[in-house]
Amino acid sequence: MAAQSDRPAEIKTPSPPPIIYPSRALPHPPFPPAPHEVLETSERSPSSDAAEIYASFPHLAARRRRAVSVTRAAEPPPPAPLRVGVLFSGGQAPGGHNVIAGLLDYLESRNPSLEGTEVVGFLGGPRGLVTGECRVLSRAAIAPYRNQGGFHLIGSGRNRLESRGDLEAAAASVTRLALDALVIVGGDDSNTTAAVLAEHFLKTGVRCGVLGVPKTIDGDLKSADVPVSFGFDSACKVYAELVGNVALDAASSQKYYHFVRLMGRHASHVTLECALQTRPQLALISEEGAAQNWALADVVHAIASMVRLRAARGRHHGVVLVPEGLVEHLSDVSALLEDLNRARPGGEGSRREESPGEDRCQTSANSSSARLPVDEHGVSLSWLRPEARRVYSLLDARLRSELLEERDPHGNVQVAHIETEKLLARLVARELARPGSVAPAGSPAGGPQRGTSSFSHLMGAGGAAHAAGPGQPAPHLAAPASPTPVRFSAVSHYFGYEGRCSLPTNFDATYCSALGAAAGALAAAGATGLMVCVSDLARAPAEWTVGGTPLLGMMHMSVRAGERRPVVAKVPVDLMGGPFRAYAAARSDWARHDRYRCPGPIQFRGHDAADVATMTLALELNGGRPISLV
Repeated sequence: MAAQSDRPAEIKTPSPPPIIYPSRALPHPPFPPAPHEVLETSERSPSSDAAEIYASFPHLAARRRRAVSVTRAAEPPPPAPLRVGVLFSGGQAPGGHNVIAGLLDYLESRNPSLEGTEVVGFLGGPRGLVTGECRVLSRAAIAPYRNQGGFHLIGSGRNRLESRGDLEAAAASVTRLALDALVIVGGDDSNTTAAVLAEHFLKTGVRCGVLGVPKTIDGDLKSADVPVSFGFDSACKVYAELVGNVALDAASSQKYYHFVRLMGRHASHVTLECALQTRPQLALISEEGAAQNWALADVVHAIASMVRLRAARGRHHGVVLVPEGLVEHLSDVSALLEDLNRARPGGEGSRREESPGEDRCQTSANSSSARLPVDEHGVSLSWLRPEARRVYSLLDARLRSELLEERDPHGNVQVAHIETEKLLARLVARELARPGSVAPAGSPAGGPQRGTSSFSHLMGAGGAAHAAGPGQPAPHLAAPASPTPVRFSAVSHYFGYEGRCSLPTNFDATYCSALGAAAGALAAAGATGLMVCVSDLARAPAEWTVGGTPLLGMMHMSVRAGERRPVVAKVPVDLMGGPFRAYAAARSDWARHDRYRCPGPIQFRGHDAADVATMTLALELNGGRPISLV
């Protein structure tokens, strides 16, 4: 490193936030063990496309393919100054400030005098790394933020460092500041950026390691070495409180069905954890939909069948949980999105020389009568496949307008505009209003529907399909012995931002402190291209193990902006894993009865509630037994 550096000025925040809960100055476990050393363990290879991924990162692949472990050593490392940069990237997650606090705690323990040792925070996320905007994060500066929510100490951003200019500017910033390491706290895209920077620094001779810290409330950033991303525990408990509240409201008023959309566009971990915590009537899991090739009509009919079933028992209320990414996992909605992304207002899609939509619709150049009209937004319906056309016809004018007129920078439909909970509630109400919603004795509830057989497992015990003949209703969907009127009134909710900046749970506060300390240990060892990991979480925190796993080993090839690129992979819900199997075993009972569980707000004292991790983690790591910090 250069002998001289431009030290960033100490910037005072206009009004430091108060410490809301002084008692939240939690004791910190000894991370890592002192003295310690960093040792390589086994190789971690990508699950697919390894050759292509390694070719994209030749310098990093040659240096870092093995995981590392921080283990006890006979002699302490010699104290030496260490300058580490840190930035937040992407959306907020509870506990982020403790990553910085844990990093400084480690550096202070390694070099008590702190002479020459500094933590430098880049302001506004990756943008601050490019522009060089930063501040020194002293112990006094960090103290008011320890164990608090938000990322507002240094801010965050979603800027991607993709151009050569951005990479060179980042290299110039770390060189000017004489940083020994850069810690990027973020999700899958941010950790992909960490690998890109690590490769660029190795290629250009910049002596600064790059490390990633797993952050996302969605819970889809994990591996054999990374059991959970931070923020998932806290966010799920915030959402579970809200879901539990509306569940008790439903049981009290006995006249509303609450449709709740939860975070998780690409994976349903949040929805699954909240279902385990609160026991709703139904939780739709996107990964199950993809595996079972669900269509929108299947989902609507399944919910309507559940409403009829409960009406037969005199219950006209319930709770349905919906992950925000459900629609992208439904076969017909996915087809619609693909077709709309090809089409443009004015019917441009129908004028293309090769039209896969026309082939699927069995149209031909010599059969103009087969072509469908252009709708009110100028989209040629002949460009849509039959299944896409059916879904498009179900959308109201406002949603059609939003999907067609407000495109993202790549010209694609903005899926976030689809308020799935409202769409489902409206379509269920429409189905229940049809003749047959009051089922005659001994006939299927509502008559034969497309979704009866394909969804027979949805509310069955253990998720197993029922042995019903072709066209026959599954036993649990059979109508009551006498006609039963169905009353249906829906209330919709979207719980998203509420969980991103809450006070971190005791688990996340401790876990993030450990991640920060582990990042410091890896930085001191000169590591690069690693994601920081803390494992053995089923044990007491003092027995947790820390280390790092290669970012390249967590990658796969994905098409981005029309090109195949290596990216850190998102991990979906495992349909054979403990959490989903536990839900599948209970959902039939929950659909019929009110088994609601209201977990209440996050607790910070009392071991029974305050120090217990998520049910997901307990089922994945500890055979379903609760995981506690004590």
